[in-house]
Amino acid sequence: MDLNNLDINKILHLDTVEKFLNRFEKLPLRVYEGQCSGKRGDQERSCRLCFEACPHGAITLGDELSIDFKKCDGCGFCANVCPSGVFEPLTTDDYLLAHIKPLAEKDHNIAFICPKTKEKHSDQAVVQLACLGRLNEVLLIGANVFGAKQLWFDTSACSGCELESGLAQARQAVDNSQKILAAFSHTMQAGFAPKPPGDWLVKAQPRNSQEIGSSTRRELFSGLYRQALVGGAEIISNRLEPIFGSEEKLPLDYRLPRRRELLLMLIRKLGSPTQADISADGLAFTDLTINDDCTFCGNCSLFCPTKALTEEKDDKRGKILFSLPKCTKCNLCKVVCPTRAITFVDEFPVKALIDNSSSELIDYKLAKCKKCQQSFGTNIPGKTICPFCEQRQAKLKDDSFS
Repeated sequence: MDLNNLDINKILHLDTVEKFLNRFEKLPLRVYEGQCSGKRGDQERSCRLCFEACPHGAITLGDELSIDFKKCDGCGFCANVCPSGVFEPLTTDDYLLAHIKPLAEKDHNIAFICPKTKEKHSDQAVVQLACLGRLNEVLLIGANVFGAKQLWFDTSACSGCELESGLAQARQAVDNSQKILAAFSHTMQAGFAPKPPGDWLVKAQPRNSQEIGSSTRRELFSGLYRQALVGGAEIISNRLEPIFGSEEKLPLDYRLPRRRELLLMLIRKLGSPTQADISADGLAFTDLTINDDCTFCGNCSLFCPTKALTEEKDDKRGKILFSLPKCTKCNLCKVVCPTRAITFVDEFPVKALIDNSSSELIDYKLAKCKKCQQSFGTNIPGKTICPFCEQRQAKLKDDSFS
């Protein structure tokens, strides 16, 4: 083989790589479909939050989750309402936090704007979003952690806008953030108005490097680093699979959404909580209980997309554990529980948000079913038939009388 005459472009398939990167760059969303409850046991697709939130009708829910990227403009509404982290906007939370941090540290007042109000803020330090509906707890609590004291959300272009529905999402995100901050004795002034508050401290100095889309070189590469890793991993996987064959895939994927990872990191920077309990209303956190109707079938831990619910067992006993920080309140555990034994709790301890340990919800003894010879969990003394065989027997009995 003449190594001098080899075409390196053909060896590395650079044309394929370039086409993939161009396609990856243009897509406004990354979709982790395996996290969707409709792919994890919720066959009725009881969760339709993304479909209802999308202002462009770009999302279709059927046997598969379908995104019409010709309609999608990356507003991020679907990412904000999805508890399981199915969607991640191309302009990630990591990228936006990289712009918020220097503003909060230096100016303490931050204005959030949309592209329609960009011109009126050309001489101010601002964070430009695709829409104010892109706001979430990560960006707001992050601003507070970095030193912001006052936030202003410019609504001068919201009335009559095709994305006006996002304003309700933004207000909810502010309410949730202030509730969490208050539990740690942090305060944050935030206002939605077409004009800045009367005490707004305007810094009339160009800060274009803080505007999304015109970053400094360091910020640009920092913000794109994670996205490049994701894209590169897919390229490598796609190119090597025909050579080595695809690995056997697990029936379900488990992933803690990046947004939740960031939120937990930021909350832990707030210090020690000064409030004992916090209401779960509106928050994507909850505590839960499992009552004695539990048949220890394992559905809750199997289908939980973030592994907030896990099961541990040995030869004699088993238990179900719960990690509150990992729970995104997607409701899937309640949907797949055959006996509806799971209940969400209205309040939970604030300290649970910064606690990495898991709590034990229920434990059980392992027994062997005399019908199917399979192990099953029970807390009923002398029980020798598993719930599945009991159901089978009951159905046969009902059929015999019909």
